[in-house]
Amino acid sequence: MITSLTLDPASVWAKASLADDKGKVEGEVGLCRGDGEATLRIDVCLDGRKIGEFVHEDAPAPLVAIVSDLELPLSAAGEVDTRAKRYGNLLRRCRRAATELIVRLCESYASLPANERAPARALLLEFVARRIERAAKDGSEPGRAVEAVKALPLLLDVWGEQCSLAEVTVREQKVFEAVTRPVEEPPVTAQAERRILVADPPARRVLEAIGEVKLLDSHWDEVLGTLRALAAAPECTLPDLREVAWVHRKATIAGGLEAHLWIPRSPTNEDSVALARGGREVGRIQAIPALPCAGIVSGWGLDSGAGAEVLDARQLGSLGKQVCRLYETLAKQVKSGGRMNASERDKAASWLAHVDELLASDAGGTRAELGKALTELETALAEMCRRRCARRGRRRQRRRRADVQRQRRPRMRSLRRRGETTRRESRRRRRESRRRGRGRHRRSRARLRGCGRRQADAGAEADARAATAGAGPRGARVGARASRVGARAAPPRSPGHRDRP
Repeated sequence: MITSLTLDPASVWAKASLADDKGKVEGEVGLCRGDGEATLRIDVCLDGRKIGEFVHEDAPAPLVAIVSDLELPLSAAGEVDTRAKRYGNLLRRCRRAATELIVRLCESYASLPANERAPARALLLEFVARRIERAAKDGSEPGRAVEAVKALPLLLDVWGEQCSLAEVTVREQKVFEAVTRPVEEPPVTAQAERRILVADPPARRVLEAIGEVKLLDSHWDEVLGTLRALAAAPECTLPDLREVAWVHRKATIAGGLEAHLWIPRSPTNEDSVALARGGREVGRIQAIPALPCAGIVSGWGLDSGAGAEVLDARQLGSLGKQVCRLYETLAKQVKSGGRMNASERDKAASWLAHVDELLASDAGGTRAELGKALTELETALAEMCRRRCARRGRRRQRRRRADVQRQRRPRMRSLRRRGETTRRESRRRRRESRRRGRGRHRRSRARLRGCGRRQADAGAEADARAATAGAGPRGARVGARASRVGARAAPPRSPGHRDRP
């Protein structure tokens, strides 16, 4: 005899009601405790008695339900018709309730007693593993229940710190380093860069559903030595790029690695990129020898091969494309002249011309791997070199004209001095000529004045003789004519003029 259509709270982690608005359906569905399989066990009741108990596989989580449906079809023998549509709808309601039940368990996980957390943790991790595997098959979204589980600190690392699935799945490459037993704790400095988990069966199950688990138990001593060497490695920090670099570029390359590249203001053929883990330098490489640059590449995807940190072929090709983009940016900046003075622009243009020569002489097999990135860089370098050659031609012409002007300058100075001498001599001659002309004029006037006085004196003397001798009319006319001649020859006299004695 069934007296209540409710589940025992001690048997479930959380439960939800199945009652509908019409009052035809009553009952509950819950998240079953224990180490049960992911099945749905449902008890169907009618009129206070159980008329059927069914177990359905492929449930999203261990579910248990008790339900009474007055409109549930029955067979002639009074058994439940499991092929009926109404029964199928009832099963779908129970399965859909799993999401809400998992979210409720996540919300109450922190308040669970210590002895109950282990089975709850195993149930939640198994739920996430199953849901992720299903989503990978049918292309569906994992859902908010998976996100709620990922936020809980259900994992443990070798440093003894708890972490969540969300924290360990931030990397693009889903490769998880783990051990299956307690080990000696590595240096703390390696914790920020390298997360090594302690994977018990539930943790390993969900990690394998997400990605690949790389177990380190067999060579833990070697790994521990590498981590200690990393702690003793020199620090690798980013310099002030505004002071040391012409251009810089930050990008994410294959394997989830972070690359920060730059071209120094004093570049050399030996410039290389540092490989870093946990802020420590563990190696150096040149992505493309013909395109030397400086930089730092860091991340979880560094391959520890042959005892040294290296990049695989895919990561190296991805880094090479970023280097091409970096040099293309410098070529465009030199072309536009932005943020660079004339001396820096000339120096950068000379370096790009040198790089163009290195690319032309490079017989390596990197061209096919770089593809479009290298093609666009070569186009930019060719355009820059063409403009640079044109500028150099104009500069040569200006220098040639300047040389011609410098060669002509002494002659021009000599001609200017000669012309100045000629002009000074001409001015001197004109002044001398004017002085001589004024002297001649004065002498001519003096002669004229003297001639006039003599004639006047001669006329006066003739008049006097004529008067004295009592000459007749003819003598008087001669004396008067002589007086008139003397008057005409004498220059006009100013008022008050007196003849000199």
